[in-house]
Amino acid sequence: ITVNGTLTTTTGGTLNLGVNQLLGTLNTIAHNGTIQTQNTSATPFTPGKAWGGTIVFNGSAAQSIPESTFANLTLNIASGASIAGNVTVSGTLTNNVGIGGLIIKSDASGTGSLIHNTSGVAASIGRYVSGGWSSWDAGWHILSSPVASQAISGFSTSGANNGYDL
Repeated sequence: ITVNGTLTTTTGGTLNLGVNQLLGTLNTIAHNGTIQTQNTSATPFTPGKAWGGTIVFNGSAAQSIPESTFANLTLNIASGASIAGNVTVSGTLTNNVGIGGLIIKSDASGTGSLIHNTSGVAASIGRYVSGGWSSWDAGWHILSSPVASQAISGFSTSGANNGYDL
């Protein structure tokens, strides 16, 4: 489905794309209803847009969430939905599948990002770490989950001459 111009959905209305992609310039998006997608391509709809209303990913196979800003995002995919770019949800993020329903990916080409305000959203998060000892900055990596009020000294080892202290 290609829309070059304005896409309008009404409050309370549903546009079910099925397995079709929603592409085009989409110069203006006046989306106040619900858009459902079962598309399993990397771009089920035009990325980099601000989507009002609610977007529902409800395919029967794994789906990709394109880099975009969503008012509300709902995940109903047993096989999971993955984020490889920057995704922002300004309203409600609903993951009805659990930890396997939302996967934030990371690989040599980049790391996915999810910014939202909904508490208690289960997700699986990957972090790509380069390996090897080919340069001064390869080999050791300090990793941590986001924490508040934690001094870095709490993450280091103790003892003299152990070679691991910061």
